Amino acid sequence: VARNVTGVVERFSPDGLTGPEYVRATLKQPSLLGTSPETVAAHITEVVERFADDGMTTRDYLSAALKQPSLFAMSPGTVSRHIDTV
Repeated sequence: VARNVTGVVERFSPDGLTGPEYVRATLKQPSLLGTSPETVAAHITEVVERFADDGMTTRDYLSAALKQPSLFAMSPGTVSRHIDTV
């Protein structure tokens, strides 16, 4: 569990993610505790790449995911469909 949390924080700290922020997100979305950092990173990266031409950055996505922690866990396809709908 600790590796899952620290792995995500280490991967995204250059984009502004902090340990306390991610821990708060996991408290709201407990399934993140069992999700590998590689999976979380792949989901975030895929969505950001999909919407990069529209100006989305990793920092933007992380900011939204900290407000809505399910965004850390959702599949990129689901997130993309929701964004396209909006």
